[in-house]
Amino acid sequence: MRRLVFRTQARLEYVEAVRWYRDRDLQVAIKFVEVVERNLQTIQEKPFQYQAIEDGFLRATLRQFPYLIVYQVKTTEIIINSFFHTSRNPVSLRGQSS
Repeated sequence: MRRLVFRTQARLEYVEAVRWYRDRDLQVAIKFVEVVERNLQTIQEKPFQYQAIEDGFLRATLRQFPYLIVYQVKTTEIIINSFFHTSRNPVSLRGQSS
């Protein structure tokens, strides 16, 4: 199984999202973390099941929350590039590949 590697920006986006939900409702924050963890597990187990987007990236949509997990599959790793809020301009994803 490929290991998950988080780019710094992705980790910061995730932490910020958890904080935002926690500041409003702790139970919703807990649910958010559970949904993210389930999606990350699925990404790790079946990385090609989610929608391919441009330049070798894939995206997993969090059904209960307005976020995408954007990632790349490498030989031994899955690189998590972004926890992308769907209200953001998708063009900003292009700058997150490095």
